[in-house]
Amino acid sequence: MDAVEKEITLQDNIENPEFKALFSFIFPHLKLPDQKMLSNYILISATNEVQTTIKELACQDKIGITIAFDGWRNVVNQELMDIVFITSSGETLIWRADDINIERQRQEEVIARIHMLFEETKELNIRANRFS
Repeated sequence: MDAVEKEITLQDNIENPEFKALFSFIFPHLKLPDQKMLSNYILISATNEVQTTIKELACQDKIGITIAFDGWRNVVNQELMDIVFITSSGETLIWRADDINIERQRQEEVIARIHMLFEETKELNIRANRFS
């Protein structure tokens, strides 16, 4: 069982009264984290791990990646711009989704954001061949 599975099992049992009693008995001086604190830790840790993997895969592409964009509105009516890296082997890597609610109205700001992304890829040593 890997570390994430162990943490998820702990998260599932964290609110169980019997588990709390056992934990208090074994570790009387330690405070058991609540489910929200534990889930935030897991989410942040998993997100960082995925971002690191995406950066590594994009950097390792010798031919270079294609950066694709897509836009949509979410359930709270925010304008979002999705940024996707496509490797030379065709693998799709979801980079991120940016809130462009204000910029969506002005093309200049969206173009500036794309130029900033291009600079960001250069700083990360990610070779970008084209945008689509």
